[in-house]
This record gives sequence, C-alpha cells and structure tokens, in this order.
Amino acid sequence: MEEWYVLSTASKREAAAAELLERRIGGRLFCRLALPRRAKAFRSGGVWHRMEEVLFPGYIFVKTACREELAEALLRSRDFPQPLRAGGFSERAGGQESGGRAKAAMIPVDLADLAFLKDICGEELTEVMGMSRITLGADREIVETQGALLPYVDRLVKLNLHKRFAVVEVPLFNRMQRILFGVELLKDSGRARM
Repeated sequence: MEEWYVLSTASKREAAAAELLERRIGGRLFCRLALPRRAKAFRSGGVWHRMEEVLFPGYIFVKTACREELAEALLRSRDFPQPLRAGGFSERAGGQESGGRAKAAMIPVDLADLAFLKDICGEELTEVMGMSRITLGADREIVETQGALLPYVDRLVKLNLHKRFAVVEVPLFNRMQRILFGVELLKDSGRARM
C-alpha cells in the first residue's frame, strides 16, 4: 500500500535533493515526491507582490509502496535525503544495527497530519498553499476569511498585518507546530500583484 513519508535534507537544498531523487530513483521506488509550498506577500515600491517558499524547510515528502527498498537506497548515498527516525519530524535516521550497518526506519506520515497537509496543499501535496483573504472588524480582529486559513482561524496565535501573515498553532508531527499562512486584506486587492 502506498503511504507518505518524510525525508530530511539540508535547508534551502530541498529542490536540489528532490531533483536528485527524481533523476536517480524516480518512478522505480516511489510514485510521488512533494515539496509543500506556501504563498507569501511582500511589499516593494508600495505594491504588494506574491512569492512562494518551502513550507517545511529541510524536508521532502515522498509517497511509496516500497518503504524498505527506498530506505535502503537512501541510506546507501549521503547525497540523498534521509529517512526520519521514529522519534519524530526533527530527527534524522542513522541508527545502527548490529554489524555497524545503518538501520532503515521510515515511519509513515500520521493520518491526522496527512489530512492537514492535504487540506492546505492538495491531495498530492503539490498545490501551493495560497494566500487567504481576510476582512477586519473595527478592533482589527478577523471577521471574515477565505482560503486555506478558514478552518484554522480559531487556532490563530499571531496576526501581522504589516507583513501580511497569520500564524496558527496545530498538532502536527507529534508536537504543536506554528504554521505561517500568507494573508491579504480585501483592500489590498486593487493595488496588489498577487
């Protein structure tokens, strides 16, 4: 059965690591590779622009039915991203079996975590988490939301209108994670290039 797994790589090298995997073992040991991304706003010359960035720096998601074979192939080369240990999202694989051989320990992404990822980045985790449109009330509180942020407004821990982002806290990868959502105000619409 095909399941999603998380691989660890160097931060800011996710695209290069994904390209290396596709070139060397793509289609043979995995069927999908994803780098979840989010849209983000920045202001230049008085105009709001949209850019994209990696949602989870240092991590790649891979869907495979060949868990053990993929883990062995990844552990054979230090150039490849590495499987995570059972200890969690922030740890790299590399335990030792008797005889000094690296242990392959790929743990599938939890179903609740996968549901969150699919909600914000699509069924195959390849859609960019888009900007959410918000409307503010008299006290600068969110009164209306459209987009990826909508189901998570009740988990809001920070709203930065100057830099146009909202931070929500969700249970993800065995701990509470803070996830940044790009936002745009409805009043931005006429002046933005998003």
